[in-house]
Amino acid sequence: MEIRFTTAILGGEITTETLSGKVKSSVKSETQNGTKVKLTRKGLPKYKKEGQFGDPFITYRLRYLLNLPKGKKNFLRYWQ
Repeated sequence: MEIRFTTAILGGEITTETLSGKVKSSVKSETQNGTKVKLTRKGLPKYKKEGQFGDPFITYRLRYLLNLPKGKKNFLRYWQ
């Protein structure tokens, strides 16, 4: 799941498409690239267990801006 750089730093909400429909989940502030999150009971049905579903995992990939304006680059350097 690709998330914005600002969402990873500040936290926020994302919507994920699952087999049972769209699911909103919260992203904690200061989330790292490659973080895995479990979506409890939103996966495939369990074999021979009626009404039970598996737990899929999503992995966050951060989306970076490559062509930042000079002012934003200076802002990030200041907070580095």
